[in-house]
Amino acid sequence: MTIQQNKSILERAARAFNDPESRSGWFDIHDPAVVAHGLGPTSLDLAGLKQFYAGLWEAFPNLRITVDDMVGEQDRVSWRLRVRGTQEGEFRGIPATGKEVTFGAQYIFRFKDGKITERWTNFDRLGVLVQLGAISAPV
Repeated sequence: MTIQQNKSILERAARAFNDPESRSGWFDIHDPAVVAHGLGPTSLDLAGLKQFYAGLWEAFPNLRITVDDMVGEQDRVSWRLRVRGTQEGEFRGIPATGKEVTFGAQYIFRFKDGKITERWTNFDRLGVLVQLGAISAPV
């Protein structure tokens, strides 16, 4: 598959991510043997990825991503996102606050035959916790 085809797959997946009725489409682009780095203390498989996002969407049911940049080279596509949502459920032990959070995230996806086989995630965990009032902003 070409870089442009892989970018198009991610664009469709972003639309699915943002539509609560179509969120299963977010997982359709992942290979059954996907390895996801950066979402927890250890890498996640597809089942772990689904569990992670189920918890995230339960805590932030209106969570939306906006793709600010997308670049590709060889079998990889990277994107830089803005993420926004309102905490309406428990998130990592933090009771619902009703607060809106906005944070940045960066992903690198490795594709094979139109599916993500490996992915790396980096997002502003500290910023999320500060916005939710779970910790104070560092000095």
